[in-house]
Amino acid sequence: MPLEKRDGWDITSLPVFLWVVDLIFARRVGFLWWSPPCRTFSLARQPPLRNAEAPYGFDPLDLDTLEGNLVAHLCLLLALAQMLAGRHH
Repeated sequence: MPLEKRDGWDITSLPVFLWVVDLIFARRVGFLWWSPPCRTFSLARQPPLRNAEAPYGFDPLDLDTLEGNLVAHLCLLLALAQMLAGRHH
């Protein structure tokens, strides 16, 4: 079952994030497919917020860039939890 932000599943919300972590450690997640928000990481975004030389953003304090970085780091934490639970991502 996909958990999409547009459906109200925002992993930047602490209760949602901790619920997903609980699901992972209960081994209820067979495969974790994650991605940072396209609207901040997409190469098609104009103007771009980041590039290979500035992966954390040209202006790391810009709100869109901050949100993208936060979601990317939370996704990495979920991937680590999934690996620790012996599952794939």
